[in-house]
Amino acid sequence: MAKSYTRNSRGKKNSQVNWAGIWSKNIKSKDKLFNSEKLEENKKLLNVQSMLNGEVLRQYPQKQISLSSIVWNPTYNREMNMGHLYKIMSHFDLRALGEILVCDVSKEHGGKTWYEIIDGNHRLNCCKTLFGLDIQIQVTVLPYMPIEERAELYEMYNDNRKSLTQADLFRAREVQKDEDALNIRSICKSLGINITGVTESSAYPVIKAFGEMYRGYNTGVLTVVLRVIRNAYSEASTVNRETAFSRTMLRSIINLIHLYWDDIDFERLSVKVGELSSREWENRIFAVKQSDINGIIPLVEHYNKNLRSKKLDLVKQYIPVKNVQAIGRVKHLPEISAPKK
Repeated sequence: MAKSYTRNSRGKKNSQVNWAGIWSKNIKSKDKLFNSEKLEENKKLLNVQSMLNGEVLRQYPQKQISLSSIVWNPTYNREMNMGHLYKIMSHFDLRALGEILVCDVSKEHGGKTWYEIIDGNHRLNCCKTLFGLDIQIQVTVLPYMPIEERAELYEMYNDNRKSLTQADLFRAREVQKDEDALNIRSICKSLGINITGVTESSAYPVIKAFGEMYRGYNTGVLTVVLRVIRNAYSEASTVNRETAFSRTMLRSIINLIHLYWDDIDFERLSVKVGELSSREWENRIFAVKQSDINGIIPLVEHYNKNLRSKKLDLVKQYIPVKNVQAIGRVKHLPEISAPKK
């Protein structure tokens, strides 16, 4: 049996809320979200970009319709999540828009052309904000159905939705020829390191911390960091390798090399890191995390142990890593031969 949806919206039962109400407040930081070059690229794709087709919905027609004729029904639709909306806008790419699903509800508006959004509300509002209400986009149009059925369909799409994984996003960026993703893939390939969910092999060495991978790349130390860890555990047991490229290990060694770029002996660092298992390193790092802003104190202490000269300056370990600029670093090194087995 269909559920009864009678929720009020701001005191008005079954009221239609149009897009204009969402941006009634002045948002000072909104302009900072827009990348002008990306915006122009997106505009060129309008009216020529084919939306992704869902297998189940192929029987329904796709139409080019004006954004101004699509409305949001708060009776069953959840409220706009502004944080989620800003996040989408800050990385918006029309090629990754996906399928927008609407229902023709013209008969409820005296025959006037009117569509109700079923799936894709946040993405739709990104388009409205970036391109205006007069732009037309391609959507899948469902025939008219009562509000109870529209609500059930909405619930089905949103409750059963599976979020994209970081590996999914990385592969999508590769397909779009994103320079950063291609360079990261090239660096990992040159070092014989697999990326979980992206490269075919899942055999060691494998990296899964996508956020740290990008951070290391952006600070120009990813190649060195991966090489240090790979060399440290090249002869280690399987147990010691399990968390070698974990988020904790990557974060700490990225920060260490970022702070001590001009002072560190990378060969010595590989040897010293390899003297302890990756799990032991994680335990030591967690043990002092309340006072260790960069997660590197155990590494600095172990590196300096039995070293008479050229010790790492202990004062540096307390400098917030975000305050250190990556000057003269190389983001993308030419591919080198994979390590010998």
